[in-house]
Amino acid sequence: MLDCEHGLSGRGVRRQPGGAVTTAEDVTAPVTRKPRSHASRASVGRRTWTAWRRVPVSFQVVGLIGAALVFLFIRFTVDDAFISWRYALTLVHSGKWNYTAGIPRVEAYTDFLYTVIAVVPAALHIPIELFYKLVSLAILGGYLVVVRRAAIGRLQKLALAAIVLCNPAFMIMLFSGLETVSFSFGVAVLFALVYRNGALGRLGYAIALAVALSRPEGVAFAGVAMLWSLVITRRRAQWVGLIAVGAAWGAYWLWRWSYFGFFWPGAYYIKSGSRGAVSLQVVNVLDGLVPAVVVAGLVLLVAALVPQIDRRAVRNLVGTPQDTTPLVLALSSAAIVLGLYHSSNLEMDFVNRFQWQLLFPVVLVALSRPLGARVRLNTAAAGAGPHPAGAGPHPGAAGPPRLTVRFTTRRETRPMPSPAEFWALLAVVVATVTALADEPARLGQIAVAGAAIVVAVAVVLRAALGNQAATILAAVALAVVVSSSTVGELVTWGAYRIRLQNAHQALGQVINAAPFNGAVAIADAGLLPFKLHQPVIDLGGLASAPVAHGTLTTADLARDHLDLVIALSSGPGAGSQWSVGTGEVVYVYMLNQHWPSSEGPPFNNGYWLDYWINPAVNTPKLDAAIARVTAQAITENLQSDSTILGDHLLDFPFLTNTNS
Repeated sequence: MLDCEHGLSGRGVRRQPGGAVTTAEDVTAPVTRKPRSHASRASVGRRTWTAWRRVPVSFQVVGLIGAALVFLFIRFTVDDAFISWRYALTLVHSGKWNYTAGIPRVEAYTDFLYTVIAVVPAALHIPIELFYKLVSLAILGGYLVVVRRAAIGRLQKLALAAIVLCNPAFMIMLFSGLETVSFSFGVAVLFALVYRNGALGRLGYAIALAVALSRPEGVAFAGVAMLWSLVITRRRAQWVGLIAVGAAWGAYWLWRWSYFGFFWPGAYYIKSGSRGAVSLQVVNVLDGLVPAVVVAGLVLLVAALVPQIDRRAVRNLVGTPQDTTPLVLALSSAAIVLGLYHSSNLEMDFVNRFQWQLLFPVVLVALSRPLGARVRLNTAAAGAGPHPAGAGPHPGAAGPPRLTVRFTTRRETRPMPSPAEFWALLAVVVATVTALADEPARLGQIAVAGAAIVVAVAVVLRAALGNQAATILAAVALAVVVSSSTVGELVTWGAYRIRLQNAHQALGQVINAAPFNGAVAIADAGLLPFKLHQPVIDLGGLASAPVAHGTLTTADLARDHLDLVIALSSGPGAGSQWSVGTGEVVYVYMLNQHWPSSEGPPFNNGYWLDYWINPAVNTPKLDAAIARVTAQAITENLQSDSTILGDHLLDFPFLTNTNS
């Protein structure tokens, strides 16, 4: 112990009064701390290499693939992320919680937590985009730490690591700057806590509140998880947690309703598939649920036609709600995906992110418990007395019997999965059917069709052979179904941020340096407005309440001193601008004012940022600057995605994109 604590060899050791320990050399020479030598650093390197060599080869391969995908996609940031970040800048610069100070309030974000967190780097003058890259890496690292420490089998850990690290779609969503991955992980953790422990503790209720504040539909998942925890564990703490989270979310919702003036976030009024009566919206949602209802009916019909199933075993499986948690999650996700999402006009659905964020948690929850192991049920729910955790089944309660099916042709019984695994498999099947019912066209992709077949085969193998690895295979196949993307799509998103840098970012920097403070109108609320100090009118409506609700008038434009209009166009010439609904008021206004137009930088061949400018604020210097970035964008952005990505593999725009 002495050697370990003090780094001494043990020779010539003397103990001084008070417990001090010295060597013979210490008596005559003062103690000096030697700087770490190259040899010691080499020793650290050798230890790191030794630790890496001890990692199983399968995990090494997964880790190396993950590192390559991180390098490739960490540069990706979706344009919508900058909408939230502009709120943080506006708050820091003006003290106003709004997209643009001095313009009517609008709730352009859906992720309240991510928007609030962005205030931290904005206040500290840290580039917000860089800050969120670090947040994304922290989320990935935290996930891997949790998987490494989880009390599950090695094969399950490998599967949980692989479906993330070897998943290009996951990496794109992770580094997008949006809440997609954190929200999905939050939902998974909520239901995994219930699935493993039978109840939500303080951490669980904190996560429930975070999920509810992350996205509008998050309150549905938080509510289901808390109610399911209450069903399993009928204790006072569960009631207290449910009421506390509900009250906090209710207070937030009332505040935002009062502050912004509308009950729903701004995105709802733009992306909702139906803006009619509530009854009509309910009909549309139910229409989307028809595929799920049909599948559920077929499952019930098959069950009714198999009289050889042990009815008592079925009743006991239904009587263990903790084990059915994955199915509860899968059904909740199916209701939102097929009901709400399916009837909405969802934009920026890159790599299937909306469906992914609700169905991927089913994979994580299904693999969060050791396969084949029985986790104790909460005895309070069954009316039994206290029972310490980890003490095995309650002495007064028999464990749920294994479901057996008698095959009349061979007169024998075969063991089915344990109750927990049975419901996990069923949840995987429901999530797979949901994904395919939501987008049947994706069955045309070989990877999706093959993964769907693997799910079906894995379920049969688990039932017939009792092989637990088949359950892992089914979960991994579901991850493939919801994450599958074509190579062309992945390359497109890999080049996306470079295109943004050459067009939106470059044009925004030029305009920001222009000597005018009038409003800029643009049908894009993302990166370009993020670079501007001028007021912004979003012609798309996300960041403009008058546009979203169809009340925009020329009086509003005069009040905001409109000086520049950037019209998203299909070509470089005037008249090619895209129609933007209520935003047409702006185009009529600029044409009536006889503003001159010029081509702006292209994002790609069919997407140009043409502009019209008030002659009173235009200068030759501004025209020359815009012409310069336009010429650069024409040279860069009119190339193919693969060429752009290959030419910019060592370019990371988030390192140079400041907050101004």
